[in-house]
Amino acid sequence: MAIKTVIFKGLTAIGYAYTAMGGIRFYDGAGKMITLGSIISESITEGEFTNAVVTATNSYNNSYTPVDAFNTNISQTQNYPDGYWLSSYDNQALTIEFKTAVTGISKIEFNVTPDTFYTDRAVDNPFTIEIYNENKMLIKSYSVIPNTSGRNNINKLNTPELIWKYLFKDGVDIKKYDSLTSSWVIVGPAPATESMFITDGMDNLNSIVTPDSSGIKPIFHLNNPILLVYSQTVQQLKSNLNIVAEKRTRFLVSKDGCLTWYAFKDGIWKQVALTDINDKGMSKTELQAITSDQWKQWFTRGTLDFAVSLKTTNPYSSPTLNKITVNFPVNQAPLIQNPSLTPDTIHNEWVELRATVEDLEGDQFQYQVWINGSQVYPTTAGEWSPLLNSGESIFKAYNYPYFRVGTNVVKLIVRDKRGLTREWSSNVTVTNINPTITISHGNFSLVGTIGDDNSDSVAYRILINGRQVFPTEGNNIIDGILYSDFAPSPRQIKYEWGSNDVRFGVPNTFTIEVIDNFKGKGLAEFQVVGTYKGILFMDEQGNFYSTDKGEILKYLDFGTLIAGQETEPKLVYLKNQNGFDVENVELKVTDNLPPGVNVYISKSNQPFEYNMVINHSGVLQDEETIPFYVKLVTDKMAEAGVSFEITTKASPVT
Repeated sequence: MAIKTVIFKGLTAIGYAYTAMGGIRFYDGAGKMITLGSIISESITEGEFTNAVVTATNSYNNSYTPVDAFNTNISQTQNYPDGYWLSSYDNQALTIEFKTAVTGISKIEFNVTPDTFYTDRAVDNPFTIEIYNENKMLIKSYSVIPNTSGRNNINKLNTPELIWKYLFKDGVDIKKYDSLTSSWVIVGPAPATESMFITDGMDNLNSIVTPDSSGIKPIFHLNNPILLVYSQTVQQLKSNLNIVAEKRTRFLVSKDGCLTWYAFKDGIWKQVALTDINDKGMSKTELQAITSDQWKQWFTRGTLDFAVSLKTTNPYSSPTLNKITVNFPVNQAPLIQNPSLTPDTIHNEWVELRATVEDLEGDQFQYQVWINGSQVYPTTAGEWSPLLNSGESIFKAYNYPYFRVGTNVVKLIVRDKRGLTREWSSNVTVTNINPTITISHGNFSLVGTIGDDNSDSVAYRILINGRQVFPTEGNNIIDGILYSDFAPSPRQIKYEWGSNDVRFGVPNTFTIEVIDNFKGKGLAEFQVVGTYKGILFMDEQGNFYSTDKGEILKYLDFGTLIAGQETEPKLVYLKNQNGFDVENVELKVTDNLPPGVNVYISKSNQPFEYNMVINHSGVLQDEETIPFYVKLVTDKMAEAGVSFEITTKASPVT
């Protein structure tokens, strides 16, 4: 039996980064290598030699093509960067089709570790070698366990000549044709056994189709012949080919309830009138040769009707058609074609998921979308999309809230109406730059700017000595922590505090934590020594006369004064410790002094201005101090033990 096609199927690299094979050689029955001739053409997945055509399901690039795997003009131990086939995928296939079928193959060689420069490529998982005849029939299948014990390891597979035998079932008898006696001989009762084939099987069918002395082909002397075929393949083959109808039967097919009829001729589907079936109909061979892809070009889901014309020159019986067998492929999961996820790197942009889904059986399909292990479409867990027709496209878009910073896995799952599923997944990387904060502060206030190079929205919180003081209420809780509401960046912030919020006289730590809407964080800290807040009076050494609550810390003591005398001016400082600038500052001596006593204040000592009220023009900035002078004047009516107050008021600068 001639050999037409050899397929290396299921090529996989489990322990290696890449799948690779080279040095494939075939030897005929005499042990001579079958040469393929010169290279006619070569591409990434196919190529042509003088004597053969080769293909691959996938190749890494055009430097590692199927031509390199089969090329008999180069060494079997080629190294980087050429001389063998390479793929970054598993479960691949290499196919060679001889232009002229070879009569036999006695040995196959192949190199499963073809590169000594790069040691990360091989075929180390069991695979299958399938051999087909010129009728595309599988005649032998070998399960191969590759030997990867070293680099450039040439594996050898002996494939002795295949044995084929033929018998015929005619009614209840198994028969063979004896060309010496020109008669049919009964071998035994049906069914046929292996021993019948080995002992009495016919080596070929030439004698039964050559007319005998009466001018009739021997096959026509049988009443209802069925050809039985035996081969030493993985599975014993019994053919149900009805020889009586061979070449005397013509077929037409219809897909519209017998309204129109068609035949597949010369590579195209042609409409044929039913009355022309004998001249333009298909033979049994032509009908059986139609491939799945060719059926797909014409047939759609629905009914398939056959019109059959039977003719014979057999003078002993009328032709019959026992059955028509239509082999439908086993249901396969829908195919996900041209899937894409773009772009694959984002910050706050949208990601678009696209794919076209095709079901080889024409089934409708449904789908789900998952991101990082959670179903996002449909939004109810366990549900599927509405049914779509085979060939329809999918489009979904998802923006950054669906993802997290870093690598994200997006998975598309499709299933047909019969429940078979297929998956495809890809990665999306989300980048983020953490926000920044710039702070300036006084003793009782801070101002700052929150920036973000990605222009994200930002939020913040403020802590004093580890205790959060802002915000104290709200709904923006992230990972259990309360933040201000998000606002666009850059964002200006301002915060004021009182003396009760800090510890007096010691450093207090202020922490401002900022966060963007991708959970990127920034931090700023500073320390402030706790002090009093307000517009306060100080002596020349910086000691306060009272607290911000009005508690007296010390007196402005003029000492002992004799009635009728005038004191020397006392220097006093007024300091703004509000944490903000003020204006319209006014100093005033209380008017409830006893008789004979007068208190005056002045901006200067020389000359001293005897004022009861002083107004400071302009703005008194935060932490700024201004001096003024106080003098006590008495007459002879003054009483002893006089005390007085000087008050101040101001307005915040708006």
